Amino acid sequence: MKIQKLAIVLGLVTVIATGCGGKAERISSHMQKGNEYLQEENFDKARVEFKNVLQMDPKNVEALYSMGKVYERTNDMSKAWQHYSKVVELDPNNVKGNRDLALIYTGAGQLDNAEKYAKIALKLDAKDPGVVTVNGTISMKNKKYDEAEDFAKKALTLSPGYADAAMLLYAVYVQTDREKDGLTALLNAIEKNPKHIGLRAVVAQYYAANNESEKAIALLKEIVGIQPDNFAMRKQLAGYYVKLQRIDDAENVLKTAINDMPDSAEPKLNYADFLFRYRTKESAENLLKDYIQKQPDAYDLQFGLAKFYEQTDRKDQMIAIYKDVMDKDSDGLSGLKARNQVAIEYIKDNKIDDALALINEVLKGNPGDNTALTLRANIALARKDADTAIADYRAVLRDQPRNVDDLKKLATAHVMKNDILLAIDNLQKAVAINPKDEQALNQLGQLYGQQQNYEQAIKQFEKATALNADNKAAWEGLFKAQLGNKASVEAMQTAAKVKRQFPDSALGDYFTGLAFQSENELDKAAEAYQAALKKEPDAVEPLSTLVRVYLSQKQADKAVSALNQSLDKNSKNIVAWNLKGEVLLAQDKKDEAIKIFEKAIDIDPKYPFPYQNIASVNVAKGDKARAVESFNQGIKATDGAPRLVFGLASLYESMGEMDSAIKVYEGLYAKNPQSLAAANNMAMLLAAYKNDGASLAKAKKLIEPLKSSDNPAYLDTVGWVQYKSGQFDEAINALQKAVDKAPNQPLLHYHLGMAFYSKGDKQQAKSNLEIAVKTESNFKGKDEAQQKLNELSSING
Repeated sequence: MKIQKLAIVLGLVTVIATGCGGKAERISSHMQKGNEYLQEENFDKARVEFKNVLQMDPKNVEALYSMGKVYERTNDMSKAWQHYSKVVELDPNNVKGNRDLALIYTGAGQLDNAEKYAKIALKLDAKDPGVVTVNGTISMKNKKYDEAEDFAKKALTLSPGYADAAMLLYAVYVQTDREKDGLTALLNAIEKNPKHIGLRAVVAQYYAANNESEKAIALLKEIVGIQPDNFAMRKQLAGYYVKLQRIDDAENVLKTAINDMPDSAEPKLNYADFLFRYRTKESAENLLKDYIQKQPDAYDLQFGLAKFYEQTDRKDQMIAIYKDVMDKDSDGLSGLKARNQVAIEYIKDNKIDDALALINEVLKGNPGDNTALTLRANIALARKDADTAIADYRAVLRDQPRNVDDLKKLATAHVMKNDILLAIDNLQKAVAINPKDEQALNQLGQLYGQQQNYEQAIKQFEKATALNADNKAAWEGLFKAQLGNKASVEAMQTAAKVKRQFPDSALGDYFTGLAFQSENELDKAAEAYQAALKKEPDAVEPLSTLVRVYLSQKQADKAVSALNQSLDKNSKNIVAWNLKGEVLLAQDKKDEAIKIFEKAIDIDPKYPFPYQNIASVNVAKGDKARAVESFNQGIKATDGAPRLVFGLASLYESMGEMDSAIKVYEGLYAKNPQSLAAANNMAMLLAAYKNDGASLAKAKKLIEPLKSSDNPAYLDTVGWVQYKSGQFDEAINALQKAVDKAPNQPLLHYHLGMAFYSKGDKQQAKSNLEIAVKTESNFKGKDEAQQKLNELSSING
C-alpha cells in the first residue's frame, strides 16, 4: 500500500513538473523559431511565433521586443513603436527597447523624445555601437556636426565597419564638405559588410550624383545579385537607367525581374507602368490584360488595370474591374478592398448612400477595416454626425495611433460636440507626432484661443508662422491671440511683420487698425483701415470696421462717404450696400434704409443680412407681420440661413406665438440635428411653455447633447428641463454650473432658486431668488421669483 501511495505521489509530482516546464519549453521553442524566421526575413511566420508567446505571456519582454522588430522590418512603425514602448514600460533598463524607441522618434522628427530615450540607452550601455550611433544621429539632426562625428567614430571603434555608423559619418562629412572622406568610410564598411545593401545604395547615390554612372550601375547590379528577390532595388536600377535616357536598358531590367520573380505581381505592374510612361498606353493595357487572362485570380493585377483606367479617365471601366473583383472574391480581402474603391468613387460622385451601403458590407466582413472605417467617419463628419465619426476615428486610431490625419478629424468631431478639451488633446497628439503640421498647429491655436488660453494659442501660431511665413491663417490667429492677451505692443509688431510679408495685401494694415483701435486710438485706426482699402477696395473687414469706427465717433457722414467710395469702385459690393443701409438706420432714416436693403437684395438675393435688417426696421415700426414676411422671404431665398431662422423664431417668441417659434426650430433641427443652438432653444420653449408629457419627453431628448457643454445658456436649459421633470438634484447640478459660469445673469439665479425651493433647501433658494429679483431687468418668471421670495421671508420671519 505504501509503495502504491508513493507511486501516486511521484506521478503527481511528475505531472506538475511537466506542466510547469511545458509552458516554459513552449515559450522557448516559439522564441527560437521566431528569431530564426526573423533572421531569414520570413516575417509572417516570425509574427505567428512571437504572437504564440505573447498569448501565453503577454508581458514577455523578449517577445514584445522581437515582435516590435518584425513590425519595424515590415515598415509598420506605429506598431513597432507600440511594442518598444511596452518593452520600456515593463523594463525601463532595457537597452534595445530604449535604443529602438529613440530610432523611431528620430525618424519621425521628434528629436526631444528621441534624445530622451537615446540618453537613457547610452547611460545603460555606452559600448553598444547602435546606442552610440543613434545618439550621433540625433546630434546630426540638431546640426551638432562635431558631436555627431565623435559619436560615429566611437561606434566604428567599438565595431569596425558598423554600417549605420559609417553612413552617419558619411552624412556628417557631406554636411562639412568632406564628402570624399565619407566615401572612404563607406567603402571600408562595405569590405567588412560584403552583403550590406544599404551601404552600397549610399555609395551608388554618391557615384550617381558625381556623374560616375557606370560605377553606380555596377553597385546597383551587385545589390540585385545579393538580394535577387528585392524588387525595390531592381526598380531603382531601372529608374536610374531612365534618368540616363537608357530606356531599353531599363526595360530589360524590368523584364528580367518578371522572369526571375514569376509569382510576384509587383514587377508586372511596374513594367506596365513603364510602358504607360515610356512606350504606349495601348501596350500597357494589353500587357495587363494578357497577364490577367493567364492569372485570373491575381487580383493585384486587376487593381493595376483599374488604376490604369483611372489614369486614362475611363471611370466606368475602372469601376467595372472593381465590381468584377467584388463578384469573384465576394468574401475575400480583395473583394472588400474593391468595395472600398468603388465607395470612394461613389463619394466623389456624391452618391453617399450607395457608398455607405458598400462600406457597411466591408465592415460586416471585416469590422476592423481601417479604410472603410475612415470613409464612414469622413461621411459622418461631413454630415455633422459627430458621434459616428468619433467612434470610427477612435477605432482606426486604436490600430494606427500615429495617424495624424484622423487625429485632426477626430478633433474636429469633438469640436462639433463642444468637447473642446478632447479636441485639444487629439491635436496635441497630432503635433507631437508631426511638429511641422501647420494645419494641426493652426487648429490647436484656434481652440486655445476659444478657451481664452492666449499664451498657449500664441505658442502654436508662432510655431506655425516659423514653419511657413506665408501662412496667413497663422498670422491672423497669432495677432488675435495677442490682442486677446492684451499684448497690444506685440500685436502691433505682428501687424508690421504681416505688412512686410504680404506687401500687396490689406491684411497688415487691417491688423494695424485693430491694434490702434484696441488702444482707443480711433483716428489712427481709421487711417490704417483706409490704407487697407486702397490695396483691396472690396475687403469686407476693413470696410466694416472703418464704418463702425466712424459711427462710434458720431461721424455718420464719413461712414457714408467711405461706403460711396467703395460702391463707386464696385457697384455690386453687397457688403457696402448693406452697411450703407445700417448707417442710414443709425441716423433713423428708416425708409431710406429699407430702399438700400432692397437694392442689396436685388444684387444678391442669397445674402441674408438685408432681410434681417428689413425685419428689424419693421419691428421698430411696430409692423411685426411685415417683419415675419421679410424673414420668410429671406429664409426661402437663402435656403434657410440660420441667422434668419433664429431671427424668425425669436420674433415669434416676442409676439407670444410659442407654437410658431417651436415649429421654426423643429424645421431647423430636422435639417441640422447637430445644431446645439436649435436643440437648446426648442427644448427651453417646450419646457417653459408646454405642459404636456410628450413635449417634456421631447425636451429631455433634446438636452442630451447639451449636458457636456460649457455654455451657461445650454446648461440652464438642461437644468430647467430637469426641474420641470422633477429631477431636482440633476437640475441643481446643471444650474449651479450655469450660474458659476455666468454669475450676473438673474434668470439663471431664478431657475436655480426654484430648483432649490422644490428640493426643500430654503436657504439656498432664498439666496438665489434675492439675487434674481434685485436686478432692474425683467425676465420671464420674475414675478414668481418675487412671490416665492416673499413666501420664504414670511416663513423665516
